[in-house]
Amino acid sequence: MREQVMNKYNISDETFLKKVKQWIESDKEIYVDIGFTRSGGWNHVILVNSYEQFLEVLSVAENRIGAVEVMRLPKTVIKGISNDTILQKAFAVFSEGKDWWLICPNPEDILKTYTHGDTTMEELQKQIEQCNGQYIIIGFDNDFVPFGSSDRYDDNVLVGTFGFE
Repeated sequence: MREQVMNKYNISDETFLKKVKQWIESDKEIYVDIGFTRSGGWNHVILVNSYEQFLEVLSVAENRIGAVEVMRLPKTVIKGISNDTILQKAFAVFSEGKDWWLICPNPEDILKTYTHGDTTMEELQKQIEQCNGQYIIIGFDNDFVPFGSSDRYDDNVLVGTFGFE
């Protein structure tokens, strides 16, 4: 039952790939977290905006063991070019003590996307300023990190495994 609820597949499963492609076509952007066993917790967090880009991300899984978690972006996110306007929007949505998560894609290498999370407004301002002029997404941390101990395995989250065959 849990595997059905989690929408868990092998990454080569046609149903998994078809759902990911549909999400990208309808939402224009998805959040991907790809992790490997025996890597000391190392993973890639990526914003993907094309199916071809998603397949490129999956290519790093070749000959490895792990999982890729694909998620539609949550409703409460701020997206855009990092500047004073984004900072003001962020301060209107987030408050001191609430976990937030910032993603700043690297246009040169999607596997080197910058991410940061914290609970302070001072750190949020610092991170927005650090990414000045770059495209960013900011949301509540528990909306972006639903995996592991959360029940947020729903119709907006897919899990694809690899190397466990």
